[in-house]
Amino acid sequence: MVRIPKNGIEKKQQPSFFKIMFPSYSTEHLRIPPKFLRHIDYELSKRATLKLKRSSVYSWNVKVIRFRKRCVFQGWVGRSF
Repeated sequence: MVRIPKNGIEKKQQPSFFKIMFPSYSTEHLRIPPKFLRHIDYELSKRATLKLKRSSVYSWNVKVIRFRKRCVFQGWVGRSF
C-alpha cells in the first residue's frame, strides 16, 4: 500500500546508502556498496561531495575511483567529525 502525502504529491525516494565511520578506524578509500552502484550511471563523475545526514557543517569533496568492478571515494581521510 502506498501512502499519498496530504499535499497529494508522491515524493520519489532517491537511492542512498550509509556507512558507520569510527574516528579511530579510517581507511584511505571508502567503498561504495555494489548494490548502490546499480542505481547510478556507469559513467560516474570524477568528483563527489559526501555529507553527514542532518548536518550543514560536515561535508567532504572527494574523488570517485572505479577499479576491478568496485567503486570508492578517495580524499576524506584525515577529516574530523
